[in-house]
Amino acid sequence: SSPNGIARLLPDGQYDSSFKLTNIEDFPDLSANDVVILDDGSLVITGAATESKAQVIFKTNSNGTKIDNYNITILSNLTIVEEYELPLHSMAHISSTILQSDRKLIIGGVFTSLGIIKNKNLARLNPDGTLDDFLSPFEHDNRIESIIQQKDGKYLVSGEFRSIGKEGLVRLNNNGTIDESFQVNYFGQESIVKLTSDNQIIVGGLFHSVNGTVRNGLAKIDPEGNVVESFNSINILPDSYTVHAIDSLNDGSLLIGGYYGSSLSGF
Repeated sequence: SSPNGIARLLPDGQYDSSFKLTNIEDFPDLSANDVVILDDGSLVITGAATESKAQVIFKTNSNGTKIDNYNITILSNLTIVEEYELPLHSMAHISSTILQSDRKLIIGGVFTSLGIIKNKNLARLNPDGTLDDFLSPFEHDNRIESIIQQKDGKYLVSGEFRSIGKEGLVRLNNNGTIDESFQVNYFGQESIVKLTSDNQIIVGGLFHSVNGTVRNGLAKIDPEGNVVESFNSINILPDSYTVHAIDSLNDGSLLIGGYYGSSLSGF
């Protein structure tokens, strides 16, 4: 019932047929890969249109109807589309988006540039879709997996950062420079980061230790970058399990999703 890869579920888990993406005729083959929910109930959706080789970012109302005055189209032929100067190679992939309180949008993933060499797999867009002065510290061979913004405005970015010799988590200042006071290193691979309601950092992926402390794919980190000893899931998650999704519930508990090895067995 959801050809675009996005659906809304009712509280009991049933499919909500009242939500459907509409007014997206320009991208009939759209596959959504990220959603940001705004305070007014509207959505900012990132997706890929495979036939037209485009990455698109657009806004809908709470029922899924696209709002025409907010639309960023990133095509593969490096041409400028509409009023937005956002050329992007067809092999690009946007893996994470966050919307700031000032309505600026951060996007991260795998792309070489957005027409300007300073944007290397991480960029910040103004509300009208133009690039702002955010300076990414990462080179082209880096991969961004997830981004979140702390209450102090700093960014937590997870991924693979070969250009700075790290695998895991980096904290950036508001202007994009690296916060050297925050050091979190992994033995293994990291894929996702989440901020809980009490400002604690949850990281998940396929790793064996964090800052030298043994952890099996899931760990909690305080705002200074120290592993929280009281949070230990070694006896909960099975070996070789990759945490690929984390959500923090209102009561402080967590929902964890992922897979074993190359299979897609959920947990």
